[in-house]
Amino acid sequence: MSRPLRIEYENAFYHVMNRGRGHENTFLSDDSFKYFLYCIEQASLRFNIEVHYIV
Repeated sequence: MSRPLRIEYENAFYHVMNRGRGHENTFLSDDSFKYFLYCIEQASLRFNIEVHYIV
C-alpha cells in the first residue's frame, strides 16, 4: 500500500533530513558533499526556494 499524498501549503517551511543508512556516512568525500550543495543551490535558484543549512 502506498503512503498518502503529502499536503503542501503555500509559503510553508519543510524540514528535510539527509542521513546514511545505519548511521553510515552519506558522502564519501568532500567533493561529493560539495557537489550535493551545488545541486541544492541550483534547485533553489530554479524553483525559487530558500534553503537554510544547519550543521
